[in-house]
Amino acid sequence: MEFEKSSLFIWRGRILYAGLEGYTTEPHRHYAASLLLGLDEPIGLATDFDSGGSAGTRESARCWLLGPNLEHQSLAAGRVAVIQLDPDSARFAAMADRLSTAGYCRLDPELADAQITGELAKLYLDGVDCGFADGLFTELLHRLFV
Repeated sequence: MEFEKSSLFIWRGRILYAGLEGYTTEPHRHYAASLLLGLDEPIGLATDFDSGGSAGTRESARCWLLGPNLEHQSLAAGRVAVIQLDPDSARFAAMADRLSTAGYCRLDPELADAQITGELAKLYLDGVDCGFADGLFTELLHRLFV
């Protein structure tokens, strides 16, 4: 029997998670800023929750940048790569100006192109090490934000 895998890589000030299919979360927030990339299809994003917990805004895109402490819910049927960044880091400072007043933004569809998603899909293969993941992380941020 073959199982699909997820991978988690942790470095100082950043995390890369390549998750399983069906990445759906409860509404939550966290200290880190997040970059979400849908490897197979767009990711639904719910924000602006009322006191009863209902989302006021629901949108969909292949690639999202979320600011720190943003209450959100991620809804995806396919695989999702999540990058968490320290909001006090120079890496996040270089991209923070893209955030809207709502605290999140869609990134251009061409940024989540087949080459990027194909590279991220390699994180699901056996034998992937931190060196490979670190190189992929660096290349991804360079392509998205330089």
